[in-house]
Amino acid sequence: MQATHVQVNRTRRLRRLTLIAAFAAAIVVPGLAFGGPAQASTTAAASAASTSSGMALRSTIVPDTASSCGYGSSSGNTYTCMYVNGGGLYINYAEASASVVNSGRTLQECIRGPQGTIGCTAFTYVRPGYTLFLDWFPYSYEPAGNYCANTWRLNSNGSHTEIGHQCVNVHS
Repeated sequence: MQATHVQVNRTRRLRRLTLIAAFAAAIVVPGLAFGGPAQASTTAAASAASTSSGMALRSTIVPDTASSCGYGSSSGNTYTCMYVNGGGLYINYAEASASVVNSGRTLQECIRGPQGTIGCTAFTYVRPGYTLFLDWFPYSYEPAGNYCANTWRLNSNGSHTEIGHQCVNVHS
């Protein structure tokens, strides 16, 4: 089951930012963030911390939730996030989002897993300050691998360009 919606709910945005901050703290001080021994590998922490215009951030779902966010190739106008809630290979839900900052865009948000595309929204005009969400609720064990949020911009000539790509790695 999946739901698509555009919304400007500040509470939800603040909740998401809190979760992102918690995840960042988990990379820096994993023992304090989760009350136990360090769970993230140095490779995962290093890949989650590295950014460039051609490289998506990658997070690992250990032990409960993970998120990855960035501006991609949108020149700072669209903030793409992938958020996965679960543990090990069990995924409760995943959410892909694209938040528009300065200039409205016609966007499509997709979730892609290790076995291909899970779902996409229709192309939707998103005003500055608004967010396009795509939610997926498997509540089941899923294949290990990357689960990614892909944000596509509709161009004036009818073609589309990927402007955001953020991944979370799910493994046992």
